[in-house]
Amino acid sequence: MQDSDFVVRREAIKALGKVPDKESAEAIVSLYGKSAHDAKAALIAIGPFAEDATLSLLQDAHWVHRGEACEILGKIGSAKILDALRKAEKETNGLVKHRARDAIAAIERRSGEAPSPETSSPSEMDKRYRGPGAVGATGRTINSDTQLFVGQILLVLDSRQWYPADILELFPDGRVRIHFRGWSST
Repeated sequence: MQDSDFVVRREAIKALGKVPDKESAEAIVSLYGKSAHDAKAALIAIGPFAEDATLSLLQDAHWVHRGEACEILGKIGSAKILDALRKAEKETNGLVKHRARDAIAAIERRSGEAPSPETSSPSEMDKRYRGPGAVGATGRTINSDTQLFVGQILLVLDSRQWYPADILELFPDGRVRIHFRGWSST
């Protein structure tokens, strides 16, 4: 992982991402600044074992890393880290604040915690997709490299018609479980 060749470092990080333990997560976090994209994917792959190591990224000097830490924790974190995320939610940086809020909401949904007042109000995009009428898309196309997350809103093509849908679950094999907004749970 200390090799000067970024390809060697990337492969080492990917390999450690397949070893679900705290030591692997700590080693990956130690190189986060040099290979953030690969480190982020590996920490998510490690899952709950990476929670404590990822928490340390909330103290990183770079706001991008703090925002990514919130995003990772939203996917792998447990209720025990909600206080740390609430502290991150008070940051002045808008991206970190938004990602911390999203992470808190995701963890509260996953853990069955009652939603905090700050995270229970719908976002502006959420309001737009719930109302009547057409909603413009961002124009971004999702491909195999697109980072998806639980709770994300997508426009999904179904029988020649686009419908807004929420991502409910991400599977390791790349499949995604969605719920079309306004439709029953079936």
